Amino acid sequence: MILRMVVLALALPVPAAMAAGSDPLAGSEWRPVEIAGTPTPEDVEVYLQFRAEGAVAGMGGCNRFTGGYSLEGEALAFSPLAATMMACPEPQMLVEQRFFATLAQVRGFARDRIDLVLSDADGAPLVVLVQRDAD
Repeated sequence: MILRMVVLALALPVPAAMAAGSDPLAGSEWRPVEIAGTPTPEDVEVYLQFRAEGAVAGMGGCNRFTGGYSLEGEALAFSPLAATMMACPEPQMLVEQRFFATLAQVRGFARDRIDLVLSDADGAPLVVLVQRDAD
């Protein structure tokens, strides 16, 4: 009986997003070092986490955010983000505004080990990130 359940479980279709290796970004965390051509100050906490099943979360510089992303080949797009509404000093707010506005324009990506470049529809770089959780 147990063997039959295992065989049936193995026969069930696996969603493409859960197939091994289908999402090269899932489970990774990144720190932007440049947003829209402007270096990100090291004293501003800003990061982006790609989670399982197309979820994204992070810190924009002032507020935490969540949302979704879709990935097909090297095409990448973010859904509208939901964020907390805290007020912060101007440097953090400016970084956050730039980061959120730029993420809305992302249409592609290129990854090279611990470096990630998010680009617009024409392939122009928008955000340059370094992996925070790299070994």
